[in-house]
Amino acid sequence: MLNNNFENMMDNTLSDLALTLKNKDLRSYDLHNFNFSHRNIFGTNLGACDLRNTDISLSSITNVNFSRTDLSYSNFSHSVIKRSSFKLACLNFAIFDDAILHEIHFRDLEILKSSFRKTKLDNVSFLHSDIMDSSFNLCKARACSFNNANMWHSSFLKSDLKNCSFFKTNLRNCDLRGADFRETNLEDADLVGARINKNTRLPFSFSRAKELGMVLV
Repeated sequence: MLNNNFENMMDNTLSDLALTLKNKDLRSYDLHNFNFSHRNIFGTNLGACDLRNTDISLSSITNVNFSRTDLSYSNFSHSVIKRSSFKLACLNFAIFDDAILHEIHFRDLEILKSSFRKTKLDNVSFLHSDIMDSSFNLCKARACSFNNANMWHSSFLKSDLKNCSFFKTNLRNCDLRGADFRETNLEDADLVGARINKNTRLPFSFSRAKELGMVLV
């Protein structure tokens, strides 16, 4: 439950909050179901908060700390997110569709059944994260690290993943049809059961893909 100090702050800055939330320390607050959409959020600490089912869509988010925050069912669609940290956060069922992400740390976190459809990812790290049964369909990623991540049963349908790294990544049973992995590091990745088609672009031959357990459909 929101404490009185936060309620007073919200009352005193309500008109400003409609446009911007700047350099606030909101650590550990219960903000679930709160509406942060259409806002400029800068330099704010939202670490260890309850942001379940929060609408943060169509917003500009820069230098924000979401570490250890519960963001389950949150909506970041169409937002621009830069230089922010989600380390050890929970992003189950979160939506990042059509968002732009630049220099983001999604390290060591849990992402189950979340959606990054048509998301643009630039220098984003998913290192050591569980990203199971999630959708990256039609996304465009550059210089991103999925190293040591568990991406079991996720989908990269028609995604552009050139110059990314999937070193020792679990890609078992992933949908890679039409995805572009040219110049991508797939060294020691687990590709057993990953589905590809004739439009999938790999850094190795289709015969090598078969040897690695990938399934041509």
